[in-house]
Amino acid sequence: FGGRLFLKRTNSPPPAFVFVGAGFLGLIIGLILMMWGESRLGALLFLYGGFLGPVLGIGSFLIPMILGNPVPANTCSSNGQAAGKNCPKRKLILSLGLILFLFVSFYLEAKGIIRSAYLLRASVVSFVLLKNFRILKKPTNSGMLAWILQISCWALLVGFWPSVLWPSLALHFNHIIFIGTVSLMIFGVITRVSLAHGGFGFEPEKKSRALMMVLIFLLAALLMRVMAPFFPQVYFSHLAYASIFWILAAFIWLARFIRCLLKNH
Repeated sequence: FGGRLFLKRTNSPPPAFVFVGAGFLGLIIGLILMMWGESRLGALLFLYGGFLGPVLGIGSFLIPMILGNPVPANTCSSNGQAAGKNCPKRKLILSLGLILFLFVSFYLEAKGIIRSAYLLRASVVSFVLLKNFRILKKPTNSGMLAWILQISCWALLVGFWPSVLWPSLALHFNHIIFIGTVSLMIFGVITRVSLAHGGFGFEPEKKSRALMMVLIFLLAALLMRVMAPFFPQVYFSHLAYASIFWILAAFIWLARFIRCLLKNH
């Protein structure tokens, strides 16, 4: 069904969307490898490839648009050279090369070449964020949602690098990504989608106290979880506090936006 829709499309997706397909491929290959006993490589492809693909692919188009810095339109001459960096063919080739390096990083980590794997992965993610997400460019849109998405992008940029310096703590540092990026980005995007499809306009997302509290509690959860290994005497207390803060953030979002949607209907 999805293949038929793709073949009948009238417009081609942005070149970076190839990351989305790579993410789904990582999920499938990861599951197969785990069934065959290659649990380490399979888990890396499933857990990290499965979420990095959609985040880097969809985020390359969606995040700049929400922040008010949309990516320039794809233009290309017949020989693929006149449009330079905006040529979709060149962007596609570049994206495929980055995906290859990303998958190589999973293979290296599975084989125990840890620091090189982390360095390669951090470099690929940083390149995509700086080039496609345009996070160094000042957003033209403002408000709490813009802040949440900006912080989630910077968390992804920063999140992989501590593991390069301290590989033994990678499990803990990766929560910068899972809480600071994945959680924040999910709450941010579902806020925009809920308001847009509900016909409420975007004003609630700009000055929302609820979104501010969501941001505060998720950052508190992030701090508690990342700092846990540095306080072994209260390690599990830090984990509990991090979980509580995350749950509070989710309840606050639900209380504000789900209630608003139900009341309007």
